Amino acid sequence: MLRYGGEEIPLKLVYFKIIKPKTDEEILIKNDSSGNPQMPSLIAEVTLEGAGIDPTMIDTLPICWKTQVEYIVNTKVKKRARKGLDPEGAGEGKDGFLIPVPAPDDPAKDCIEREGSTFVIDDAGNSGAKWGDNFGGGILEITAKTKINNIEISNTYKGKIEGETFSDTFKSQMTSYLENPDADQTTPTIRSQVGYGKFFRVIAYIEARHRHFYPSIYGEPNGAIYPRENELGDGGFGVMQLTDPIPTYEQIWNYKLNIDAGVELIRSKLEQARGYPEFVRTIGCTTPPQGDTYFCRPIQKKYPDATDFNSYELRMDTYSLYNSDWHYWKWIVIDEKRGIKGWQSRHPKGKAPKITGSYYADEAEKIEKNPPSDF
Repeated sequence: MLRYGGEEIPLKLVYFKIIKPKTDEEILIKNDSSGNPQMPSLIAEVTLEGAGIDPTMIDTLPICWKTQVEYIVNTKVKKRARKGLDPEGAGEGKDGFLIPVPAPDDPAKDCIEREGSTFVIDDAGNSGAKWGDNFGGGILEITAKTKINNIEISNTYKGKIEGETFSDTFKSQMTSYLENPDADQTTPTIRSQVGYGKFFRVIAYIEARHRHFYPSIYGEPNGAIYPRENELGDGGFGVMQLTDPIPTYEQIWNYKLNIDAGVELIRSKLEQARGYPEFVRTIGCTTPPQGDTYFCRPIQKKYPDATDFNSYELRMDTYSLYNSDWHYWKWIVIDEKRGIKGWQSRHPKGKAPKITGSYYADEAEKIEKNPPSDF
């Protein structure tokens, strides 16, 4: 029996349930007017009903709230699978978060107590909790529990936090950032070194058609609007299709951080390309492959007179390296006596196999010269 206000009420008639968010409610990470991704204002609400229960009782009842988010994507490449809070996943247990995080000295205290029926998670935290440093989506669970006459009752909502769908506004914000990302502000910029201001934008177009969020192929639940996954399941994520180094949870979900991480990878590929002529001049590489292991990418004899790359050659080599870790160029000597020699693409233009970095670079050049209508 439940005693409240001097009356006895059969406990079996008590109905305690989370009524917000609703089962089919969209909970979205969206950009603000400046293009900065923002976590949603998440409003949870419970109801308490029963024969003879004063409906205002819920307003003074202490309710304890726990929120959990887990991002799970079962990629075909197992080492890149995201497993939520499981430390065996690529994110090492950081593909998601708990609010609150249980204190090490008191793990049983795993919820935030608040009086009344509503609990709000937002940037302010005045009506429940703050998102704080937590950023990202996935499977969402909200648990509310309370005690009535020392009997614990609880309810759990299950849903998901997704990304916003692609739109003209999102595309404009995306492409604007690609043309001037935070990670490429140091002079000389990567863009100036390769001689093309829309360099990152071309890569993002080839990788994901500028779409950071897309219906999930390998995620849980299937079809959720998550950061875009590589269709082959190799573990590429987001608009820049980050694979190695393994991206963080936030780099996957925040399109700006995804781009910045891609830019840092491109920077390393640019330096690799810049150093290649010197490598050819002083060392070369002629070790034949063993099975699927390639020691030279590509095989290249030593030529002391190989010239440094110009900006175009540097750009094409960087495109190729970003895609495949293979150089685009080989130093070719056609006629030593007549001095006919120079850098030549390792595959003839327009005839490179689709799986090669040469094909990727050639496609990038086509986009530069004749941008598609959706570019």
